[in-house]
Amino acid sequence: MRVILVPLEDYNVRSVPIINDMAKKGVKVLGVERALFFNTKNEVLKHFRFMLYLYNTLFYGLKHRKKIDLILSVEPSFGIIGAVLSVFIRKPVIWDTHDGNILAFCQLLKYSFIYTKLNLLIEKFIGRIARTIIVPSEIDKQLYIEQKFKYKAKIKVIPSGINLSKIDTIKKDMNLLRRKLAIKLEKKILIFSGGISFPPNKEAAFWINDKLAPALVEKFSQVQIIITGSVEVPQKIHPNVTFVGHVPDYFEHILASDVCLVPYEMNTGISTKLIDYLACGRPTVTTVEVARLFPELVDGENVLIARDKKEFIEKTMAILENPVLGEKIGANGRKVIEVHYNIEVIGKLWQEVFESCVSNPKPFI
Repeated sequence: MRVILVPLEDYNVRSVPIINDMAKKGVKVLGVERALFFNTKNEVLKHFRFMLYLYNTLFYGLKHRKKIDLILSVEPSFGIIGAVLSVFIRKPVIWDTHDGNILAFCQLLKYSFIYTKLNLLIEKFIGRIARTIIVPSEIDKQLYIEQKFKYKAKIKVIPSGINLSKIDTIKKDMNLLRRKLAIKLEKKILIFSGGISFPPNKEAAFWINDKLAPALVEKFSQVQIIITGSVEVPQKIHPNVTFVGHVPDYFEHILASDVCLVPYEMNTGISTKLIDYLACGRPTVTTVEVARLFPELVDGENVLIARDKKEFIEKTMAILENPVLGEKIGANGRKVIEVHYNIEVIGKLWQEVFESCVSNPKPFI
C-alpha cells in the first residue's frame, strides 16, 4: 500500500508514530516535505509558501497517481490540500482533524469570528470529500453530533498513540539520569513541557511560575520545577523554576522527575503530553477538562484530577508528601497507556481504516 501524507513531516506528535508503525507493516509513505516550505516566521511569506506547497503537492500527486492507493491529510489547512488532491487523482482521502472538533478548537484558541467561519467552511468541504474523518476523542465525535455536522457518519475515533519501546530503551536509574542532565539528586523535581505554538502552554507555564512555584516553596524547600520546550519566558522567573528550552530527548527529563504537570484546560482533541507522562510511569496532576478526554482515567487511581487551580496546588502537594501513592498512581497510569494508547493498539485501528478505504477506493465526490 502506498499513501501520500499531507504534509510529509517527521516531527508531528500524532501522525509520526502512526506512519512509523504503518511502515513496519509494509505501507510506503510518500509526499512533499513540509520543512521545505514552512521554515519561516513571516506570516505573509507563510501564506505564499502554503500556496506553493499546495501546487507542489498537487503536481507530485498527479505525477505519481498510478502508484498511490490513499491520501492521509491532517488539520484543516492541509486537509483541504488532501481533499483537492483526492478530486484531481480520484483516490480516497482520510482526514485526521488532529486538534479535535474544529469549532471547539477555534473557541479554545479564541480565533476571530471570520477565521472561525473560514475553518468551518473548509471543514464542510473536506467532510464532503473525505472517505473517513478521524478525531482523537469521543468528546470530539459527540461535539460533531451535537453540532449536527452533515458528515458525522464518516467520523471514527482514534486516539493518539505512543511507542513504548522508545521510552523503555532509555529507561535508566533516576539518579543516573539526573547526573546526566545536571539535576540535583536531593531535589523534588516537577516537570511541564510545552511548545509556544499552543497558547495554553504559555498560560500554563506562566501560572506554574507565578502561582504554583511560590505555593510549593512555602512547604517544600527542595522543590524544583523544570519547564521544557520553546515557551515564552516570564519577565521574572521564580528561583525554583528553570526554563530549559528545547531538549534533545525530553523523555529523559520526564523519567528524571518525581511529578508531571498538565495544568491547562482543553475542550477538544487529546493531550499527547499527558500520554507521554503516563507512559513514563510518572504520577501526573491534571485538570478535569483534560482528564475528560481520557475515559480510562480515575482520580486517585491512575492520575490526580483537579477541579480548579486551588485544588491543582493541593493535589500536587499531596503527591509530593506521599511518594508511595505517587508510585502507585504512576504504575497504574502506565498500565492505561499499555492497554489503550500503545501504538501497537492504535496502529491496528489505523490499519483497519486504511484497508477499508483501499478495498473500496471510489471517492465520495
